Amino acid sequence: MRAGRFLAAALLAAGCGVESTVPTCRVERRELVREVLADGHLQAKKSTPIPVPQEARQPMRVEWLIADGSAVAAGDLIARFDDSGFRKEREGAVSDRSKADLKLESQRTGATSEGRKSELDAAVARREREVAESFQLTDPEIFSLHERIESELDRDLAREKEEHALAARDVRGQVAMGAEALIVLERRQAELGLGRADSALAALAVTAPHDGLVVFQRDWRGNPVRPGDTVWPGQRLAELPELATLQAEVFVLEADAGGLAVGAVAEVRLESHPERLFEATVERVDKVAKPRWRGSPVQYFGATLALAETDPGVMKPGQRVRARLTLERRPDVLVVPRAALFEREGRAVVHRRAGRRFEEVAVTIEATAAGLAAISGEISPGDRLALADPLSEGGAPTGAGGAGNGATK
Repeated sequence: MRAGRFLAAALLAAGCGVESTVPTCRVERRELVREVLADGHLQAKKSTPIPVPQEARQPMRVEWLIADGSAVAAGDLIARFDDSGFRKEREGAVSDRSKADLKLESQRTGATSEGRKSELDAAVARREREVAESFQLTDPEIFSLHERIESELDRDLAREKEEHALAARDVRGQVAMGAEALIVLERRQAELGLGRADSALAALAVTAPHDGLVVFQRDWRGNPVRPGDTVWPGQRLAELPELATLQAEVFVLEADAGGLAVGAVAEVRLESHPERLFEATVERVDKVAKPRWRGSPVQYFGATLALAETDPGVMKPGQRVRARLTLERRPDVLVVPRAALFEREGRAVVHRRAGRRFEEVAVTIEATAAGLAAISGEISPGDRLALADPLSEGGAPTGAGGAGNGATK
């Protein structure tokens, strides 16, 4: 029903009428404008991001959030995270540090005792060597060969025992130093864990870096972060936009986006204030079309519109907007309804009235708009064109409208 009324309005706008049994329309020279509608929301051109603190180094649960859209001053609390996990981590680190301190004290006490014992063993071995060397039997006139050999063996044994005692002392000292180094490393790890826990606990309260309006990030469903949600370090939690300069982020159906380019003019209306009209221009267009919602097969081109002015009194980030974008404007062209175009052997034709009959004329389609087309060829303003194929039985339309007969582009 609505499509029929739209087509009727387009035909009347193009000067169409009905003569005999074949409806006709008049060719006009005028401006052809192709426009598309898009919807979206306002966003700040510049903003200060508020990320989840990196100091946490692990996922965190949101405990409290300020209301979305709240005005804050520098230092005001924006979000607070659950600290139970970090407090347990801190308690564990404190306990590990205390255990390391006890182990270190025990190790140093044991090392001191072992060191004294090793020094005593080395001193005894040194004394035995000195005695063996002092009382070695070397005079062949007094002592027999057997006695001299036995005395020499005793001396060598005493020397070996001293060397072994000294080596054992050095080895025990190195082992003690290695064991102490391991315990010191354990204590350092406990200190690092304690520092991380303290750093995370200190960062669990997120405050505003400056005055502004808090706008929380949305997920792919359009939902903001809520208390109880789990977030990750570095994830963007919110932003403080600069309200002096806003822009519109809108989405154009892929099928309607032909000609959408940077520099195109647009008109933007706020859904909350439809009486206000804001002029804008296209500043950025996505390179590829994407679905707006997960699981939806419908694809859109995202476009950023630069507003000619921003009114902070009525405009806030996140507000929904509707935009009308002008994708093409032909100021002085021959305009006909798309229903007057037909296809013959791969080319576009129209049927021009000549007296009581119609003659077929080949034309070139220069541009199209909603229900209308700009053409060129052996056609003049004022010519009357058939809106149904006069060669078909009874003059019934065959592919009228252009979309079914491939005459549009």
